[in-house]
Amino acid sequence: VKGHNGEWVEIIRYITPYGIACDHTIDLTDFMSLLQGKVTFRINYVTFAGGFDYNLRLDYRTGTPEYKYSNVEVLWNETFEFGDYSNLQPVPTLNVQHPENAVTSKLKLVSTGHGWYGNGVQNNTANAAEFYEATHNIWVNGVETFDQYNWLTCSPNPDGCNNQAGTWTFPRAGWCPGAIAPWFDFD
Repeated sequence: VKGHNGEWVEIIRYITPYGIACDHTIDLTDFMSLLQGKVTFRINYVTFAGGFDYNLRLDYRTGTPEYKYSNVEVLWNETFEFGDYSNLQPVPTLNVQHPENAVTSKLKLVSTGHGWYGNGVQNNTANAAEFYEATHNIWVNGVETFDQYNWLTCSPNPDGCNNQAGTWTFPRAGWCPGAIAPWFDFD
């Protein structure tokens, strides 16, 4: 979605299913500040065969948010090499200052190994992107604070998109064919 400041924010990372159509649902409440007024969406789509017809429907439901105001700030929106033993810290350190009036904050992290293998990555040890079971560590103020166990069981499919063609049943690093990649929320 294009934020009101003109910056693009990834709100859904969806990995297309293998050979069948599926429906999915996701709660986008954390992005409510971006989904008000006139909103522009775009889809970044890569396919190796055929095509897809995407339909996006937003159902706005009445409710009382936990906080009256919210804001979304993009910290990273990049691809980082994973599996290179000579570079075990590929994600740059960030210094983030909370606004003085902030009551709470949440780090929303989505990371997948999707699309890595064979894309010119030279140091993809042990096919570390797509099929490497790993835990990523998030440090805050110099202390290991959060762990992201980035591994999903794909059969049954977490979004109910079962009986696909091909290798959809194999577990993967942060994604499954025919599913929305899950956000990890760290308070």
